[in-house]
Amino acid sequence: MKKLFFVWLFVLLVLTSIPGNNLLQPVKAAESYLLHFFFYATLMLFLKAGYRVSFWKALIIIILIGAIDEAHQAFIPGRCPDMLDLLTDIAGGVFTLCMIP
Repeated sequence: MKKLFFVWLFVLLVLTSIPGNNLLQPVKAAESYLLHFFFYATLMLFLKAGYRVSFWKALIIIILIGAIDEAHQAFIPGRCPDMLDLLTDIAGGVFTLCMIP
């Protein structure tokens, strides 16, 4: 599971490094938020399954990853950081945290 966490994290960074909205152009806003939620919920699942971290440490990790991911998009042509995306990322992570004991 530890490897899956890093593979999933790498996939997230690759997908958010694609310039503009080339990847998600046909995807509507609501679907985009569902994708954000899904990707970060899954990332949290791999984090909790692979590492023994407390609720608060896991929450801080997912917030940092989401914030770094959104900030990194400021340097990608045609992309920009979005606070609502970050909040959706955090919500996905918190959802998984609440589902896993």
